[in-house]
Amino acid sequence: MFLKELSNNQKTVFWKLANKLVRADGSIDDSEVKMLEDFKTELSMDDLTIRDYQEDIETILREANYTDTQKRILMLELFGLAITDKCYDQSEKDMLIKIQTTIGIADEEMKIIEKYVDEVLDLYSRIGSFININ
Repeated sequence: MFLKELSNNQKTVFWKLANKLVRADGSIDDSEVKMLEDFKTELSMDDLTIRDYQEDIETILREANYTDTQKRILMLELFGLAITDKCYDQSEKDMLIKIQTTIGIADEEMKIIEKYVDEVLDLYSRIGSFININ
């Protein structure tokens, strides 16, 4: 939703982290693949492929400097991806904490991000029910 606010380099970093995140729990769900495909479209970077990036999180994050706004965007989008399959695994939580710590997002901000993502997903669910799409 907000990925257009990132530079091309930051978009590539986001893509790598997103790919690592969907693999963190050992399996990739169809909803995660769909979300990655949606991200790819939003990023407007056709050369991206869904794959296993081997670099560690710190190495990937060294490739881009983020403003505070861009840090929030990164965490908001990644948290949404982590919970899209309705299974927020401890390995995904650990990875998000590592990213949060590495880029310097305060716990209070992360709680707000989680709250907003939960509210958006709840709204989408209610709208889907209203128009009978499940």
